[in-house]
Amino acid sequence: MKYFQEEVHGCDQSALPHRHLAARRVGHMRAPRGDLSPKITTGYVGMLWCLRGVYQDETEEEGTYTVRPGEFGVIFPGKTLTMRALEDGTEVRYLIFDGESAVQECLSAGLWEGVFRDSAPPFDVLDQIARRLRSSKPQDLSLAAGSVRDLLLVSADHARQAAKDKLIHQARRLMHTRYGEEGFGIPRVQETLGISRTLLNVRFKAETDVSPHAYLLNLRVREACGLLAGTERTVADIAQQCGFADPVYFSQLIRKRTGCSPRAYRKRSD
Repeated sequence: MKYFQEEVHGCDQSALPHRHLAARRVGHMRAPRGDLSPKITTGYVGMLWCLRGVYQDETEEEGTYTVRPGEFGVIFPGKTLTMRALEDGTEVRYLIFDGESAVQECLSAGLWEGVFRDSAPPFDVLDQIARRLRSSKPQDLSLAAGSVRDLLLVSADHARQAAKDKLIHQARRLMHTRYGEEGFGIPRVQETLGISRTLLNVRFKAETDVSPHAYLLNLRVREACGLLAGTERTVADIAQQCGFADPVYFSQLIRKRTGCSPRAYRKRSD
């Protein structure tokens, strides 16, 4: 296969009032092996289902997300990435949406940034969103946002059901939704799930290749770096928001992970 095909359904919503959640585009793409776009920075939440071949997002911030048939990926705003097909004939369907509550809607449903298993993608809901976007009527666009919420809930339920280890799936969900809470840590995960530290470590590492502590720390650092690069909040505020009680430790950790201080990292990202 040496050609590229893409079918896109969307509309110009710039004249509409500001929305907390808005569907922007639904697409169906078939592509040969290779890069699918120049490097871009996302200003939206993207969901992508792989039907054939292998699709990959290579991000500057977090490495790669590779999506295969039977899986879907979620990407959040503020990521600099290159989209790529790893095989000829790669075929995907995707949804793009945004708004102030877009990320929180994902987390509340039970989805975070990453790759999930799904043997029964909710393409009927995706088609419904596409039809409403084609209409461009304000009431249909409001209904499309409601359909996005429906799709998130269905996809999250499918991902939970398809997870190899449902308890570890729940542990990861707790981390992604509560990492910024004061006093939250691995003991709180153990208490919530009713599992010993040893068993949690063994099962978590079998599923993710890292320990629960490393996973949570990586998540906090990743979110903090995103806030440093994308906001003007103070270093102390960002440390607190990402679950670091000690701003001095936070600054030392950022320097260790990135090679520069939080303020220097912010300047480097401008």
